Amino acid sequence: LPRGRPARKSPAAAATPQRPSAFAPLMPRVVDDLMAQLGASGAKRFMHRARTEADSVLQDIRRDGITADTGRMIHAATGAAGLTGLKRVERGLRTLETALADPSLDLSALLSELEFAVGEATQLIETIDNE
Repeated sequence: LPRGRPARKSPAAAATPQRPSAFAPLMPRVVDDLMAQLGASGAKRFMHRARTEADSVLQDIRRDGITADTGRMIHAATGAAGLTGLKRVERGLRTLETALADPSLDLSALLSELEFAVGEATQLIETIDNE
């Protein structure tokens, strides 16, 4: 690094809300690839779109319950989260998608976990440097 220029913080290493989890919130390699391809602002926009898609799934389920379209919406949001490095959001969506196969399950805990992941992603995306 040139003298006088502070080292860039990796988004995955940025401070996150305190919550125990076995899963890191971001996939640094994917985030770095996005930043290299799109620049920081483009990567942030792409990541925000994926986060918004996951949040839409969450809000739709809370508002309408499980519908005939829920599985497709979760699947699409899962792909978007994976492509943008939103690892914890992706994991939350995959877990929710798997749980849909058992209609007797109470999904409230899974929805709360997904809500946490989406909120965390919102904060982390904002820590990515604009260059």
